[in-house]
Amino acid sequence: MMKTQHAIGALVGSAVGDALGAPFEFQRPGLYRATYPSPLLGGIGEMRGGGGFGWKPAEFTDDTQMALALAESLIARSGFDPADLWQRWRTWAETARDVGAQTRTVLAENTYVGVAERFHMQRGKSAGNGSVMRNTPIALWTAEDSLESLADLAGRQASLTHHDPHNAYGATIHAAMIRAGIRGEDVFDAIESAFAVLPSAARDLWTPLLASGWSPDTSSNNGKVFLVDKADPHNNENPLSVLEDVVATIDALLADDASRPILVHCHGGRSRTAFVLKGWAMRRFGWTEDQAHDWLVRAWPRSDRMNGRFVEILRSTWRKES
Repeated sequence: MMKTQHAIGALVGSAVGDALGAPFEFQRPGLYRATYPSPLLGGIGEMRGGGGFGWKPAEFTDDTQMALALAESLIARSGFDPADLWQRWRTWAETARDVGAQTRTVLAENTYVGVAERFHMQRGKSAGNGSVMRNTPIALWTAEDSLESLADLAGRQASLTHHDPHNAYGATIHAAMIRAGIRGEDVFDAIESAFAVLPSAARDLWTPLLASGWSPDTSSNNGKVFLVDKADPHNNENPLSVLEDVVATIDALLADDASRPILVHCHGGRSRTAFVLKGWAMRRFGWTEDQAHDWLVRAWPRSDRMNGRFVEILRSTWRKES
């Protein structure tokens, strides 16, 4: 009975935490603590709702929505069925208020086979928290199984949308810690146990990140986030990833304060500035590259189309994803 209560607590607790954090998503760090320096007792407490997506009080986000679809699939199919899970996620995404950019892109495909890998090859990276945020049901499903079984399922569900192997490693560590809590074991000891069933590459990357003294403020960037104003592909390895990162950052800043001025500028204020701002406008307003270009030129005449590769990306890949 105790394990059952722990399992229920893990799933419900993750949903509660998700709902508490929903209004603060994409906003500045520390805002929750600044808003609620002490607990609010009575009424709905800190479950205020709101945020960039207008969440209702106690409404959870895509994190829990995808987790519930995963749990329902595991139960309905008596185990992991990628095709069934894929269709459940696709159905959910059709009407979901918030879907991560990478997740939305891959779920646009009818079949899961090879989709995440193709996305990874196009972007040059696919690591992200999207595969972990929905991962709790894996820990519940494998609570009485071996860690090898847990690692297998965590990796398989993670790789459906995120091909980078470190997504699978992170999901395994996450599920192992929850599994340990359900079983009444030390959740931090579970980290070392998870490393024992993962490749050595997992230990090399995750050990410093999981160290007690680690802080995001002192960590190094794990990817290339810059653009060179040259059209040759070797000069810009991942321009689509850079554009995705910058557009997401702009949206996050606007979600925090829609009236704030945001400066987007490169050395000359022409090609790279235009690439970013047109990409943002295309996604925000559903415009074509031509419409976004006309809008930008009226406001910033210095912008141009001198970098043909940037224009091609906006007109082809970015247009399809926006």
